[in-house]
Amino acid sequence: MVSIDNVYQRVLAVSNKEQRGYVTPQEFNLLAYAAQMDIFNSYFSDIREGAREPMLDVNLGNKRDLIDDKIGPFKIYKGAVLKGNNSDTWEFKLPPDLYFLGNVYYAPRSAWHTNISPISVEDFHRAARNSRTKPNFKDPVYTRPGTHEGDLSSHIRIYPSNNWTATEDFPHFSITTIEIDYIKKPSDPKWGYVVVNSKALYNASTSNNFDLHACEESSLVNKILELAGIVINKPDLSELALRNQQMNEAEKNK
Repeated sequence: MVSIDNVYQRVLAVSNKEQRGYVTPQEFNLLAYAAQMDIFNSYFSDIREGAREPMLDVNLGNKRDLIDDKIGPFKIYKGAVLKGNNSDTWEFKLPPDLYFLGNVYYAPRSAWHTNISPISVEDFHRAARNSRTKPNFKDPVYTRPGTHEGDLSSHIRIYPSNNWTATEDFPHFSITTIEIDYIKKPSDPKWGYVVVNSKALYNASTSNNFDLHACEESSLVNKILELAGIVINKPDLSELALRNQQMNEAEKNK
């Protein structure tokens, strides 16, 4: 976790130096969200690059391990779906903080579960026409049909519908028998403040720190400065941030 106040003070220190420009709290909060998501999104391309690197005998500094450390706090294993549709308990609402959906499980008993395979809506309809390929409760599938009108939360729809005779070993799909693995989104950072004598002062009780790994503090500062240079029309601020970022990358790659 990275202190939102530390980052803002460092951004102000650089932007105010040589009168480069002032980043207001409102601007900073908008830029902080964008910077955090840019860095968070970069982890997934870094994972693909790391997979091509050779394994080291000593794992200290191994790129794959470092990225895993950064993403680890966002991984939710065997999380619960929120609720089923009122009329069809085979449709489930995904958590609002979901960023990437991993495995979906049918877990009728704590000691046993089976993976539910993803399938496109089109492929499901083709498979459902054939008695040999249509899903059954021992080999279920799920689709992601999109959002409901007026509801921005994503859903999954599990097949077959709950039309089989439920047993103790194979109960119907419900919020107690469906589990998911997923990666959650970082929470929105916010530098909260109170105004005293026309000056914004940090208020910890209304602030949210960055969710990123502590090692990302400098990256956040540089990314926000880069974005701030565009917002307040100070191209030299962006150039400074890019130089700092390049220096940091060169240091990491030594």
